[in-house]
Amino acid sequence: MSVDVTDDDALPVPLDGPSDKLAAMMRVFRDRAESIAAETGDPLEEIGLASKDVMEALNVDRKRSGLDELKERTAVPRLLAKLVKTHVG
Repeated sequence: MSVDVTDDDALPVPLDGPSDKLAAMMRVFRDRAESIAAETGDPLEEIGLASKDVMEALNVDRKRSGLDELKERTAVPRLLAKLVKTHVG
């Protein structure tokens, strides 16, 4: 009996384009805010997060996905600005 070893079993490479980064940032932001709301009992809409906290959580998420960390400190504010521009503009 032979075993067919192909690249089909390889893990897919995670996408890392601007829309992927934005989606990941929003997911991390939402998850972190929900976690804080659950811990404190505060309403979700009253939870605020510093961009540094979002960046740290985003980099943890990126490492788990096999992506490099974002090193630029302005990455989260720039992603948020793109989101606002997309929905306002």
